[in-house]
Amino acid sequence: MKQVLSAQVLAPPARAVRAKTISIIELLSKFSTEHKSIKQLEKIRWDKRPVCAHCGGIDNISKPKSKKHTYWHKDCRKQFTVKTNTIMHASKIPTQKWAIAIYTVLTARKGVSSLQLSKELGITQKSSWFLLQRIRNACAQGTFKLSNIVEADETYMGGNGW
Repeated sequence: MKQVLSAQVLAPPARAVRAKTISIIELLSKFSTEHKSIKQLEKIRWDKRPVCAHCGGIDNISKPKSKKHTYWHKDCRKQFTVKTNTIMHASKIPTQKWAIAIYTVLTARKGVSSLQLSKELGITQKSSWFLLQRIRNACAQGTFKLSNIVEADETYMGGNGW
């Protein structure tokens, strides 16, 4: 069975802008160390100021000196990191491996097995399966909003002729 799905969503103003894609080289440079990975995630998730993952507050947030990459919200009296309430929450897998796994899953044409991913990331197959489940569940939820120019293509080719 052949299926072809093609969609283009334009948000105002509708002008010719080429969508920015990231190469594996760019990904590896932005996520080369754990510190750079955390800083990149903070930039993506919060832009300029940290937002409490528990209550959404942006005021009265401090960063304790003793704990790296951890924030404290004085209003709700809870700690949080950039990974709190994300698919990476409570995971011991380094953030840079998460980034590579997400990139691999989203760019693979025919999907990725947990065994293949475990070999590429240097983690156990069990951890790889856990990681893939979280990524797939996040993609299945579809709680993200599309903006600007979004292009999506999918093609399935098969049958006796191939």
